Amino acid sequence: MAFLILAAIAVASAVMVVSVKNVVHSAFSLVVTLFSVGCLFILLRAEFLAATQILIYVGSIMILIIFALMLIDIKEANRQRRFHHQSKFVIGIGIILVIEIILFIIPRSEFIESPEKLIARTAEAGGNIQIIGQSLFTDFIFAFEFASIIILVAIVAAIFLGKQPTSIIKKSSVIKDSS
Repeated sequence: MAFLILAAIAVASAVMVVSVKNVVHSAFSLVVTLFSVGCLFILLRAEFLAATQILIYVGSIMILIIFALMLIDIKEANRQRRFHHQSKFVIGIGIILVIEIILFIIPRSEFIESPEKLIARTAEAGGNIQIIGQSLFTDFIFAFEFASIIILVAIVAAIFLGKQPTSIIKKSSVIKDSS
């Protein structure tokens, strides 16, 4: 029952992320979505993933997103056209992805096993954190490092794009124009 409630909250808030017109409300809806997913990890007995989800995504990344939103001129963004007749294309791609998941991903998935077997296998290997650490720094080290570079580039781009021209630049351009 708790899973259904948390899943419904996660799905509803995820829909609000893309449907709400106010970007600040959209960001807070994303906080609710990420927090609900963290709670779902707790139900799945993946405590490390839950803590990581809540601390990193809800805490750090959302603060970064809200900070970037504060740097953006929201009035100017609201004046620009929001949609360029892309909804039919997006709905079509979404339907194709759902069909692919149902036909190809779910039947071939190795993750469909009983929770008891999964818990026993995790306990044999030493726990969630040990399994994640070993796979993260052995099998997925390239993806881990690549993700850190992408996050770094995104932070630098957000700072660069959000930076407003300073009064010093404006004064120097006025001096050049008057000469």
